[in-house]
Amino acid sequence: LLVAPPALLALTVLADHHTPLRAVALACAAHWATVAGATLLYRASPWHPLARYPGPFRYRLSKIALAWSTRDGSQYLHVAALHDRYGDIVRIGASAFARGAF
Repeated sequence: LLVAPPALLALTVLADHHTPLRAVALACAAHWATVAGATLLYRASPWHPLARYPGPFRYRLSKIALAWSTRDGSQYLHVAALHDRYGDIVRIGASAFARGAF
């Protein structure tokens, strides 16, 4: 799903203007950017199942932000500080395990 649809589209639409390899690369890049952008917008939106839980905005988008913030091994201290600031429940990742999602 990440390669075949954009590749087929590229070969049918973009092949007239670009070489086949370049057309596939452009279509895949556009497809992946759209998927990533839509995912980030959804995670930041009020329609996400975890939107009502407080926490730093950058942690809503990806768990990479938390990993980067705690790369020195002090995740437990960082999460404790987040609980001190936001309360008992803190959103620290874009998880799908919310209210019966699974």
